Amino acid sequence: MKKTTLLLSTLIACAMGMSAAQATQTVSLGYAQAKVDGFKDPKGITAKYHYQGDSALGIIGSFTYLGAKEDYYDRDFNSNDTTKIKYYSLMAGPSYRFNDVVSVYGLAGIGHGKVDWKYDYGAFADSGSEKETRFAYGAGIQITPVANWAIDIGYEGTKIYETRVDGFNIGVGYRF
Repeated sequence: MKKTTLLLSTLIACAMGMSAAQATQTVSLGYAQAKVDGFKDPKGITAKYHYQGDSALGIIGSFTYLGAKEDYYDRDFNSNDTTKIKYYSLMAGPSYRFNDVVSVYGLAGIGHGKVDWKYDYGAFADSGSEKETRFAYGAGIQITPVANWAIDIGYEGTKIYETRVDGFNIGVGYRF
């Protein structure tokens, strides 16, 4: 919680310190998917806020949510296993606008993973959960092909429970 508060405070302070003369803001929402060992491509959403002042440098913030569920049933052992994962990330970082159409950005922040499991082997059952928060990073490109509309393509990664999370996201945004 302290890390999240610090990250948000830094983001707000940086945004307030930028000149608002020719500022543009882009809000985007999109689809996110990741590769996580043992799961069939967790899917979710991503949201980004991009503030671009009157210079080539800007700031961008990102939130991503991913989730997946795997069920396994074995008739021979009469076992039923269920595992659910949830992943959230909150990141911020600098952006650089090459021209009116293309911006690139880098992100750093936190990734939080949670795993819930339930094993049922007839006479024996067990369940539990684990969670972990780690450093997360990302990079991407924001393209404004026509006035006021943006396409956002990005990557994010982290390592939670000694398992790599490699995420890809694509979104559409409005620039005002």
